[in-house]
Amino acid sequence: MAAAVAIRTEEQILHWLALALAPGLGPRRCRELLEHYGSPEAIFRASASELTAFGLNSGTARNIASGVSFEEAAGQHERLKKSGATLIPAD
Repeated sequence: MAAAVAIRTEEQILHWLALALAPGLGPRRCRELLEHYGSPEAIFRASASELTAFGLNSGTARNIASGVSFEEAAGQHERLKKSGATLIPAD
């Protein structure tokens, strides 16, 4: 039986990339955030104080809340599209 593949919008792909590229955020914490907030979009909607209350250090929380990784994510997304590669999120 074939696995279901979720169709993602360009914005959703950008959020996944930005989350993966967020400074100070490793795979374990990323997974914990996704379990708590439900999606990368919801994580980026959280305030720095909410992310700190979740348990992130203040620098990482500010990085995520400010969206600092979106510029790099946009560049990576363009390279993905040009190469014909597909992002496969971990959800």
